[in-house]
Amino acid sequence: MQTRVRAVREDDLESLVDDLWLPYAERVAEHDHGREPSPDARERVLARHRGLVTDPGATSLVAVPVGGEFGGGGFGADGYGGADPVGFATARRDDGRPGFAGPPRAVLEALFVRPSFRRRGVARALLDAVTEWAGEAGCGDVVASVPEGDAAARACLRACGFGTRELTFGRESETGTGMETREAP
Repeated sequence: MQTRVRAVREDDLESLVDDLWLPYAERVAEHDHGREPSPDARERVLARHRGLVTDPGATSLVAVPVGGEFGGGGFGADGYGGADPVGFATARRDDGRPGFAGPPRAVLEALFVRPSFRRRGVARALLDAVTEWAGEAGCGDVVASVPEGDAAARACLRACGFGTRELTFGRESETGTGMETREAP
């Protein structure tokens, strides 16, 4: 399947949140204990993505199938069959720890592909576009964290060239919900 990756536009935001981010949040909640969407999640995520649209230190991307084989319209016609995006990715530039040398890194904040479009190159296209953006933003690499129990996400990242560099451990705070261990590919 051919996929075109493009930047999220202001007129995409409502559909992006409703059609892609909310299913993403449900998937995260399945694997990342204590990470349930808040009651005001939709409004908060809309505000976050509005900021990403104009922030030069971040990117928000959608993957759109090329050709007319997939119908839709929530995201409007864009010359690619009017198909709705089937995946999204967000990333931000992280300038690192003060006092340490080296280039900044890009942090993959979210990656989601609709289940019916998985294993068809969509995640790779999104990750390739994030990597290209990261290079243009002066970042030396792209890093991602996934919940320890999400084997599918880890396998996807490995298949797209990511490798384990460090482990991130979590500890319950007084208001926390439980011990977490995260692998950062």
